[in-house]
Amino acid sequence: MKKLMILAALFGAAFTLHAQKSKNGKSSALPAVSTAAALPYVATYSTQLHPGNAAYGIVVLNAWKDYDDNAIERSESIFTDNLQLHTSDGKVFSGKEDAIRSIKDFRARFAKTASSVATWTVFKSTEHPDEQMVAIWGSETDTYADGKVEKFNIHELWYFNSEGKVFMIRTFLQKVPAN
Repeated sequence: MKKLMILAALFGAAFTLHAQKSKNGKSSALPAVSTAAALPYVATYSTQLHPGNAAYGIVVLNAWKDYDDNAIERSESIFTDNLQLHTSDGKVFSGKEDAIRSIKDFRARFAKTASSVATWTVFKSTEHPDEQMVAIWGSETDTYADGKVEKFNIHELWYFNSEGKVFMIRTFLQKVPAN
């Protein structure tokens, strides 16, 4: 998904630069891109992403807040019974009960957690009309009971079904060096 979003941004930038070149006669370093251009990769999820229902973004923001507050039970109703949780270390938890337990167990390791959100966006795809996806980027600062602090950059993908329930979460983490 990250590659897809980068590719979409590059296409947008290339199109804009090409349009500007046509207007002002100056050349750019980026080639003009057409929709018929040969791509070096084929998208495995979709190439037809459009803005989705903004309410799903609020659902994810509230779930992040519930995690910070160590009140995960407040968000349990947003998940399907067949929820899949893909963690950044490669583990997959299948089923709502198993996934929620793993989230609670992970959160219990910390005395305090504080998140900040850089941005989020909601997508829908013409190729997956019964789904919408929230992509969210932020950071999390975790404080252990002994005072040790760790910080991570986070990217998550939350997949919603046609009933508005989360059926899958994919989490990607990058540890921030302690400086």
